Amino acid sequence: MTFLERPNRFFVLTLFFILIGFGYLQTVNILDPDFGWHLKTGELILERGVPKVDWYSYTMPDFPWVDHEWLTDVLIYKLHSVFGYQSLLLLFLSLTALAFIIFIKIEHFYIYLVPVLFGFLSVLSYLGLRPQIITAFFVAISWKVLIDFLKKDNKGFHLFYLTPILFLIWVNLHGGFAAGIFVLSLVLALEIFKRTIVFERMMGLRFFQGQYSEKISTQKTILLFWILVLSFLATLINPYGIRIYEEVFRTVGDNFLRFHIAEWLPLFGTGVSALTIFYLALTTGLLAVLRKKIELNRITLLTVFLILSFLSQRHFLIFVILSIPVLSEMILILKEEIKPERVKMLFSGFGRLAVTFFIFALLFSGFFQNTKRLLKRENQIDYPSDSAIAFLRSLPLSENLFNDYGWGGYLIWKLPERKLFIDGRMPSWRQNGQFTFGDYIKITDAEDGFQGLLDKYNTKIIMLQSAEKNKEPKKEALIENWLSRIMGYNSPGNLYEELIGSDWENVYDDGIAVILRRSKH
Repeated sequence: MTFLERPNRFFVLTLFFILIGFGYLQTVNILDPDFGWHLKTGELILERGVPKVDWYSYTMPDFPWVDHEWLTDVLIYKLHSVFGYQSLLLLFLSLTALAFIIFIKIEHFYIYLVPVLFGFLSVLSYLGLRPQIITAFFVAISWKVLIDFLKKDNKGFHLFYLTPILFLIWVNLHGGFAAGIFVLSLVLALEIFKRTIVFERMMGLRFFQGQYSEKISTQKTILLFWILVLSFLATLINPYGIRIYEEVFRTVGDNFLRFHIAEWLPLFGTGVSALTIFYLALTTGLLAVLRKKIELNRITLLTVFLILSFLSQRHFLIFVILSIPVLSEMILILKEEIKPERVKMLFSGFGRLAVTFFIFALLFSGFFQNTKRLLKRENQIDYPSDSAIAFLRSLPLSENLFNDYGWGGYLIWKLPERKLFIDGRMPSWRQNGQFTFGDYIKITDAEDGFQGLLDKYNTKIIMLQSAEKNKEPKKEALIENWLSRIMGYNSPGNLYEELIGSDWENVYDDGIAVILRRSKH
């Protein structure tokens, strides 16, 4: 055996740093829109304690804000203060890389290489300094220990018994802990279902005949139940108690988000990378062929999260992480069962070298493309300049500001003394018939009656992206796309043009931000 044919921990460590490198090149020029309010909130929590009502808006100041990321906010603030932004970004990317390589079995390194590498590349656009990464990390850990626990030969103490402690930490870091509770609940439900007559009859159907399905012992099923109960109780140990679930259900159950917030759009609702399509095709294709050889629990989990991903791309990262051990298992099955010697060469010593060369050729190609974007700063998101912030600071705080949704978090960070119209915490907030994000959409799209909404909130200042000046005007209803009409979404109007022709005047424009102010009071 050559050195390349005998993988060891060095290979895993090398892959770990390669993943971090790719993530860094993808995200180094991108500042997440919510980073600013996370940073400021962490600072204020250390001064005031966790928030009970909204701290930052004038539109919903009495809303009972549940900051389900409160501990993450504190950690972001403290680590940013000591180490700076770049180190903090690398920490989050390291957690992401760990979530992928945690499944690797060194003796099958080349088998796991394809799912880990291409899975990571397929989710590059979801990475960055974002609290959601913490959920991805904890999903990987909980899935890993659950898989090990469910094995027949598992005996004695296991890390799975510490799952409630995992949830105790998770619930105070990010609301995505609910995904972990859901996975545990679904697996328990499947294990109980396997003991019913309905399941036996279902497995007798032609579609399910021959399906691989392991039934864990009654003792393990009971233990799984109590671990789930203790994990749920652990999630109640947070500053908000049971109300933490209000925030989770409010967000997950809000269909309005699925057509107005980028990360909540359906998976194919926006541009999807070729690598994402490749990974989906590879995973679903092998599942279609080999599904009966994969344990039923894993098939069910992947199917559920695949559907959730199609409904909302926010779930795609979790789907990929759950799929890594399954896809690796399917590739291993192919290796063992494929008969033709020419195909088996793919898994021979020479074949592994060829596959490795091919993969690293793709890596180099991706590295080159990402490096070009890095040098050109093509990924940079423009936020208001220091001069724009200074100009806003010169205007009276008593004049209510209507701000761009994506700039809300940044303004909280840079201009904390000014209350805002909206920011990234608020898209699902509804109270006493008021829906600020819905009003924001109507205003930015210049829908009929938007002037009345500006009057309702006593808005005196409007800060828009300069690109709003050149936005295409609103189309007539007769030529609107039929799908947009079904979804209740009209073609947006040009807010800037509508305002500048009335009682608003342009008082600042630097090519990034334009600020309008009422000329009549």
